[in-house]
Amino acid sequence: MVTLFSTQGDNEKPLPYIPSSNTISSNSSRKNVLLIPYYNFSRYLETKHPRVAKYKKSILITIGLLILITIIVTIIVTAVSGHKKGDNTNEGGSTDLSGEGDGTYYDPGVGTGACGWLNNDSELVAALNAPQYGTSANPNDSPMCGKFVKVTGPKGSVKVKIVDKCPVCKNGDLDMSSTAFSQIAEMGQGRVKIKWKVVS
Repeated sequence: MVTLFSTQGDNEKPLPYIPSSNTISSNSSRKNVLLIPYYNFSRYLETKHPRVAKYKKSILITIGLLILITIIVTIIVTAVSGHKKGDNTNEGGSTDLSGEGDGTYYDPGVGTGACGWLNNDSELVAALNAPQYGTSANPNDSPMCGKFVKVTGPKGSVKVKIVDKCPVCKNGDLDMSSTAFSQIAEMGQGRVKIKWKVVS
């Protein structure tokens, strides 16, 4: 490899040769171009910090490791952040739930509910929103079926049994029998803000 010499007094120091665009052969041009930053870094160390130059390989390895660690940490933080932003349900639903949303009422006596039971409007029952109910192949298998939740609305609280799924309800919503709804709000309101939590 051709070397150059610096003229700093009587101490001549060899400098690494940096290939120019005219001297890079067609067969090795890509390799040499990629090495130019390394040559520049080496020349900088040898001219400005000659004592440090002998550690250049260690310095480059350290820089590479720091970059790698930064990338790994970024990936981990992104993954953890994404997990925290997800809701607390899975395909089969969850039995450790609470929520805030809209409370409405319907007639559970119109047919068999998603849990497989036939109920009537005089019972304290409710249909849970689809996202928190779960998406099991058999809706009867949702672990939320038969769970009791305490619902609090503007008028008071009531404990209802989950017997159905509300397909159009958003996360946090509950669709209750009119008997249950009347204990937390006036019937004329139709839709109210509620908070609820699984109690058994």
